[in-house]
Amino acid sequence: MMKIRIRLLLIMLIVTSFSLSGCWDRRELNSLALVMGVGIDVAEKDKENVTLTTQIIKTEAMPTPAGNGGAGGDEKQYWNVKRDGANIFSIIRGFTHEVSRKLYFSHNQIIVFGDELLKEDGEKYIDFFIRDHETRLSVLVFAAEGKASDVLDVEPEITKIPAFDISSLAKMQTSTSQTVSIKLIDYVNTLASETKQAVLPILKITESDIGDIVEISGTAIFKDNKKVGELSEIETRGLKWVVNKIDGGVLSVETNGGEIIIEIKSSETKMKPKIGHDGKIKIELKIALEGTIGCAQENVDLESLEEIKKLEHDTEEFIKDEIQKTFSVTKEYGSDIYGFGELIEKKKRKEWPKYKDDWEKHFKEIEIDTNVEVKILGPGGLSKSEFAK
Repeated sequence: MMKIRIRLLLIMLIVTSFSLSGCWDRRELNSLALVMGVGIDVAEKDKENVTLTTQIIKTEAMPTPAGNGGAGGDEKQYWNVKRDGANIFSIIRGFTHEVSRKLYFSHNQIIVFGDELLKEDGEKYIDFFIRDHETRLSVLVFAAEGKASDVLDVEPEITKIPAFDISSLAKMQTSTSQTVSIKLIDYVNTLASETKQAVLPILKITESDIGDIVEISGTAIFKDNKKVGELSEIETRGLKWVVNKIDGGVLSVETNGGEIIIEIKSSETKMKPKIGHDGKIKIELKIALEGTIGCAQENVDLESLEEIKKLEHDTEEFIKDEIQKTFSVTKEYGSDIYGFGELIEKKKRKEWPKYKDDWEKHFKEIEIDTNVEVKILGPGGLSKSEFAK
C-alpha cells in the first residue's frame, strides 16, 4: 500500500512541476527563512514522534561582496531549529512559534535520516518532501551514522554552512567511485519498486586536528525499506561496478613486481540475465575498463609488454573479486540493491511470474558470471618506476 501511495505522489509531483513557472511568487527575501538542510531523527522524549532539524541561513550574518555588513567573524551563518511532532507537515507548521519567517525549501541541499529512524520506518517521513511543491527532486539524501541533528551541528571550515558543505563534498567524492550519490527522485523510485532495495551514503562524524568533521564513508543498505546493514567504501565500489556507476578513481593492484596504482579513465558495464533449464538465474556482466598507470611503487618494468599484459589480467581479477565480495554481503541480507529483479521482469517477462512472489529466495540463489576486459592505455609519464633497480 505504501509503495502504491509513493507512486501516486510521484506522478502528482511530476505533473504539478510542469504547471509551475520559474518564478517563485516574487516573495521578498526578508519574508522567507531559506532552508539549506533537513535532518530527521526519532524523538528522544516520545519514540512515536520524530525530531525535525531545519538548517536556516542567517542572511544578516552572511558577508557582503564588498566586505561590509554582516555579523562578526565568529558568528554562525546558519541556525539549526529543532522541533518534535508526529509528522513533518505539522512540525513545519509548528515552527511558526519559533521562526518569524516562512520556511522556504526550494534551496534545500540535503535530507539526512538518523540511523535509529532508518532501522525502524523512515519511508513514511519522506511523504512531505514528495508532496510539497517547493521541494526539489534533485535534493541529496543521506543516512547518518548516529543522529542527523548531530551531523548538521558540525560547522565546516570552508563554506561555514554544514548542509552546503556536505552537498559539495558528495559531488566531489563521486569521482572516487567509493560512495553513492542518491537524489530524492532516486530514493523515492526505489522505495516504490517491488524488488529493488534502496541504498544511501552514510555521513559520519570523525575527529581531526581541527576538531570534528563530517565525512561520507560507506553505504547503508536496505531491505523492505528498513536499514539492515552497511557496505564499506571498497564494497560500495563493488556495487558500482555492477550497476555501471563507476565515475573514476584509482585501483591498488598487486602484480608480479609489487603494487601498481591504476587510474580509471573509463568503465562500462553491460548486464544480461539468463535462466537455465533448472530455473536458476545467472547474471552475466561484461565490463570494459580503460586506465593508465598512476604510480608504480615497486620494481616493475613498464616497458615490458608481458608485464603490461600481466597487469591487465591482475586488474581484471581484482575487479571480479570486488564484485563477488559485495555480492556475498548483499545475498546474506537478501537485499537486491542491484535491481536484478527489475532486470528479469524487463528482459524475461514470460518467466518473471515464477519468481516475483518469492524474489528474496531467488535473489539469494543468483550466480554472477563476470567477464572483465582491462586495457592499459599507457605507462604514464615514466616508462619505469623510479624504484626499479
